[in-house]
Amino acid sequence: MYERYQLVLHSRQFEDIRRSFLNGRAAHAYIIEGPAGAGKRTLSKLASALIVCREKRACLDCPDCRRALLGVHPDVHLYSSEKRISVKDMRGLIEQSALKPYEADYGVYIVENAHTATAEAQNCLLKTLEEPPGDSIFMLLALNAGQLLPTVRSRCRLVRMTGFSDELIFRQLQALYPGEEKCRQAAQMAGGNIGRGVALIEKRELWELAALAERLCAEADSLSAAQAAEMLRGAKDKMDELLPLLEERLIRAGDVKSLARLGYVEDAVRRLEENVNPALALDGLAYYFTKGDSKWQKL
Repeated sequence: MYERYQLVLHSRQFEDIRRSFLNGRAAHAYIIEGPAGAGKRTLSKLASALIVCREKRACLDCPDCRRALLGVHPDVHLYSSEKRISVKDMRGLIEQSALKPYEADYGVYIVENAHTATAEAQNCLLKTLEEPPGDSIFMLLALNAGQLLPTVRSRCRLVRMTGFSDELIFRQLQALYPGEEKCRQAAQMAGGNIGRGVALIEKRELWELAALAERLCAEADSLSAAQAAEMLRGAKDKMDELLPLLEERLIRAGDVKSLARLGYVEDAVRRLEENVNPALALDGLAYYFTKGDSKWQKL
């Protein structure tokens, strides 16, 4: 059961939280920042296990740790919503946090996608963060802490989930998928993101997109713009997955040409976000990706 937690369990981020609790310097609120798949939820689960653990060390073996990891401990509360977090949602969380913990010394309140909370909802939480209950700890999981109000950020300790090394991800994938031949390549293509590494193993479609990104980068100097455009159009409905894979591959290469091409991919992402015609954006990307021109034409 616990193989999936080992990478984050031995991370610098978890060790910093563990030490703060052992030394009596724990914060009453944390913002855990990082892209999807970076391990934010895993870190929050391990931190909650640490907080409620009978041994006070996240042993992962006692009943409290096991219940925290499984999401059934009465003092660990996970708030998750597919929609924006409203002020009504936040008030429910705050009312819950005002209650005494049932078993542990602290109640833990994990808010997923905290960056989606409305300004009104964040201001509602702010009042609690300014005068926090002594037995409640909040963990706000966000793609980007900058999307939270400055006043909220100033009252939380920031924990950034940065990328893991290829080797660490490879070892984690090997532990999760013994005998799987794709672990090494998946780790290299994951771009430091363990969630993406797992998805590459489990989802054939994502693996095929990663292979397409590899081919585009490896053959960029020999492909014609028309050939590159055709390859991109074949995945036009999956650009939100393909373009990040392209970015990761180019960053990993790190040479001058790759970094120039990275700029073209970032421009394509921006144009798609601005609702530029997708066909035009992809054709422009194909042209500059293969020609190596330093400027985009006005599309």
